Amino acid sequence: MPKRRTIVADLRLDTHFGRKAMLGIARHLNALPGYLLHPTQDYVPPASRSPGMSIDGVIIQGPPPARLLRWGIPIIRVTGLPGDQAGEAVLLDNHAIGRMGAEHLLSLGFRNFGWCGLANPAGLAREEGFRELIERAGHRLSAFHGQPQATSPHEFSRREAPLIHWLTDLPKPAAIMTYMDTTAYALMLICHQQEISVPGEVALLGVDNDELPCLASDPPLSSIDPNAELLGRRAAEMLVQCIEGESAPGREPLKIPPRRIVPRGSTDVLAIEDAQVYAGIEFMRSYFREPISVADALRRISLSRRAFEVRFRKAVGRTPGAELRRLRLQRARQLLTETNFPMEKVAAECGFANVTRLDEAFRRTVGTTPSRYRRSQR
Repeated sequence: MPKRRTIVADLRLDTHFGRKAMLGIARHLNALPGYLLHPTQDYVPPASRSPGMSIDGVIIQGPPPARLLRWGIPIIRVTGLPGDQAGEAVLLDNHAIGRMGAEHLLSLGFRNFGWCGLANPAGLAREEGFRELIERAGHRLSAFHGQPQATSPHEFSRREAPLIHWLTDLPKPAAIMTYMDTTAYALMLICHQQEISVPGEVALLGVDNDELPCLASDPPLSSIDPNAELLGRRAAEMLVQCIEGESAPGREPLKIPPRRIVPRGSTDVLAIEDAQVYAGIEFMRSYFREPISVADALRRISLSRRAFEVRFRKAVGRTPGAELRRLRLQRARQLLTETNFPMEKVAAECGFANVTRLDEAFRRTVGTTPSRYRRSQR
């Protein structure tokens, strides 16, 4: 009987990221014969590896303990910095997460922006990606570094005075991205306490797409799905390759791009004062799945194309054509990830005239073909 190989996955199972990554690991290993998964948290390896100890590889969240490194078995990290030396790594692309958040909030027409999150490596990378696009669009970013510690609304005034001061002083209307959903949920409670309307005065965007805080919020919280389950799958795949001798050690860390924005009520707003631009965006959002063009939007407003483009770029930071393409590609990414629709149906569902137009837009904006993008998300 072939020897069964045992994989220890040591992840923070008290976090949404840890649970989703563990699910990806389990799904990948479940499809392989001869592999046994041992999920755990805060694994403490013995001081030495006895001859009868059957652990063939480890996936770990955080730096591997020195005694584990001495065992000489394959180790895959799923957090940390790309330059860390211990073990190979599959990491979330935190810079891209920040950029995705900025693109979404900029598309709503805001001019005032905030960032709230931890000043750890992942948080700073997300903030950097967010800040990069916000400042490129000509806006300033106000940042608060920290994580709310209060566990109930009546504790906020006592324990969160600096955060409350930052939030109330932020020019309104404002759009805030947070390090994770629980941070955004705490900000939502503070907004209610301070009688700040969400999303009218403050739009909130979290990260993790953790349904508990997202749906417990009022209104429900918009979030970025960081692709933690795919990260788990890729980490398990890489570990198996190392165990089977199919991969040489020392590869560059594999970065997993965020999956998509999950829009909910906390960003369901357009902070655009220009009524003509507002009407144009509303039309495109309502009908982008149909084969419309910017010319169709112009028929519903009283502006020349040149005037509309100038005012649109001033309000949103991109041209009307770029916004229409962004809406269609955002929907295409979702369909390619979540369905098995043939490319013809994906193109039709997103308002592209044919597959060639979908392919051209994807190559130009995403840098790959729709088919390759779909494979990378499975």
